[in-house]
Amino acid sequence: MADPILIVEGLTLRAADKLVLKDASFSLPPIGITALMGPVGTGKSTLLKWLCGKADPEIYKAECARADYFRAPVSRQNRPSLYGQNQAHTLEQLMMMISLQLADNPPLMCVDEATAETTEADAARIMERLSILAQSRAILMITHNQEQARLYSDYVMLLAGGRVAEFSPTAQFFEDPQTDAGRQFVGSGWVTTAGVDTPNHHLSNDLRTLPFEMAVSPVGAQGRLQAVVDGRVYLLTGSGDLETLAGDVADLASRNIGCVIAPAQADMAEVEIFAQNGMVTVLPGNDGSESSLSDDMARCKAVNDWLDGDRPVVFYSLGQEPETIRALALQLIYLGMPADKVALLAAELRGVEALDMLEEQELWDFELARDLESDGVSASSDESEGQAILWVYPDEFAPLMAVAQ
Repeated sequence: MADPILIVEGLTLRAADKLVLKDASFSLPPIGITALMGPVGTGKSTLLKWLCGKADPEIYKAECARADYFRAPVSRQNRPSLYGQNQAHTLEQLMMMISLQLADNPPLMCVDEATAETTEADAARIMERLSILAQSRAILMITHNQEQARLYSDYVMLLAGGRVAEFSPTAQFFEDPQTDAGRQFVGSGWVTTAGVDTPNHHLSNDLRTLPFEMAVSPVGAQGRLQAVVDGRVYLLTGSGDLETLAGDVADLASRNIGCVIAPAQADMAEVEIFAQNGMVTVLPGNDGSESSLSDDMARCKAVNDWLDGDRPVVFYSLGQEPETIRALALQLIYLGMPADKVALLAAELRGVEALDMLEEQELWDFELARDLESDGVSASSDESEGQAILWVYPDEFAPLMAVAQ
């Protein structure tokens, strides 16, 4: 594949006090028309103005990790040309403007709704002209006309919610959109989005950006070790044999596992095997009582500290008992996954069609508590303050765990 003519990474763009784009990234193929589409007000014209140096620096502020055009950083001397709206009032004037743009033979032309105020016949002539030009250069073209994009563009870049929601070949975009935003936009011309700077946990689940992918896949211990979040969160099902467990734990050690979350029913001989391999073991509800919300939050926060330190964690199950799967589900919610998706995964791990109503409700309640905590609102009950959590760890981990607790 030929090198992109334009690469933009990590672009955050503001117009006055309004956040228009947030951490947007994309690259343009060197040949063909890319239709820049999206609902009204999503920043399409603002993006082209910034890219082509037409944005008033007193109004528009940009932060960008990388912006390369024609194999060099974008600068005053190295940027694409722009044909903006209302620069011509007749077809002849418009065609003249396009010809003037071609004087320097630019490798990329940016066109902002060139056919917005033309007749259907004139629009067809303009698009045919642009199609010919696009055989030897790239054209980034704003249009709200989906039929026009279908007929003349080679790619579609969809802006929605302050980011590039989808970038696909045109045929794929209109026949099989790969994102929820794309599926909403095709036909309707609109996408249900929230403000660019709206916190993720304030959005409905269908609009939230997922922090990672969840997928259950066997990765070791003859299928007893399963990756739930690859490279970060695992589930190990015990065999009931200490010698076999020792081999399983050696596999965990090779994966740099730092923390094990085990059920209260775990035998101390099993815990000792984990400790001998330098792993901290968490026993939620070690006295056999049910964990409180405070317990669950404290455990999830401490386990999250391990993950933030690039130490994967494993949840140890004695079978398919609910306790370990529950702790795993709460941890995934604490990490930002929506409760409805976690409930489906928990049911899969339990080997049941669905969790019962009370189990699902607990996940929803914990998600709400996590969201409140993110907003600085304490969701802790008046119950015990995490006293039911027991940490078992080698002596060398004591200083670290004192901080984690």
